[in-house]
Amino acid sequence: MEGTFRKMDNDLDLSAVRAFRSVAREGSFSNASRVLRVPKSTISKRVRDLEDRLGVRLIERTTRQLRLTAEGEVLVARADRLLSEAEDIRRALSDSGSARAGICASRCRRSSGSW
Repeated sequence: MEGTFRKMDNDLDLSAVRAFRSVAREGSFSNASRVLRVPKSTISKRVRDLEDRLGVRLIERTTRQLRLTAEGEVLVARADRLLSEAEDIRRALSDSGSARAGICASRCRRSSGSW
């Protein structure tokens, strides 16, 4: 039986989705780089890696412009919801952790015996 726990090749990297969404919104890798405060080469690599993982081309690149493919249009239309939901999950877990930290307290007595 081949790998019940196989890693999926198309798992989404949220930082790559964020980079792609920024490129789509800003109209260029350079502008996305400025907005996200990440080097242009990092933005380009993240988008390229996302395309590789998904097995589709998201952006048609030319020397003067870029254009979203049909698949890119599908992803950009859903990226806001995806990233917003991921942020809500992170926030809920963070809030949950800090609430639990305040509730749980224990006291330990110092033992005079050796361990």
